[in-house]
Amino acid sequence: MAWTERLYRPAFQAAGCGDFALRENDYVVGGGRKCGGNAQAITGRRWLHHTSFLWDFVPDRMTLLRQPPKAPQYREGRSHSDFVVRLCDVLPRDRGRQLLLEALAGAAGDLGFDVQERSLAEAAVALQRQPLLGTKLLDLRAHLQPQPAERQ
Repeated sequence: MAWTERLYRPAFQAAGCGDFALRENDYVVGGGRKCGGNAQAITGRRWLHHTSFLWDFVPDRMTLLRQPPKAPQYREGRSHSDFVVRLCDVLPRDRGRQLLLEALAGAAGDLGFDVQERSLAEAAVALQRQPLLGTKLLDLRAHLQPQPAERQ
């Protein structure tokens, strides 16, 4: 996960938010308020890293969420509204989103990634034309039901 911090930190600094950090596998700003999370899938010769940043949300709806049974230690029992932060509130209002996107592309290029902008429509066509190698759909429901021999 350290490489993601090396990617995101300079991008956030360039966009106007200098206190970005990786903390217990979450991304935080503002002294420890969560602004994003991630997930990984690593198999054989492939890996996928997915990051979700919280650009905006309706603060009142945070009161509808329950405290999760498992939480990072740095959460310290805080409510959702005290634990998470909207990036639209910590980056410059006028161009913060655009600055962050441009800075992310630059930071990824600095780390050796070939960044190419594509639309969702182009991605959908590419996925239909060129299936992901090694990707397999598993129906776990079939494995969870008792087999006929086990029922006897």
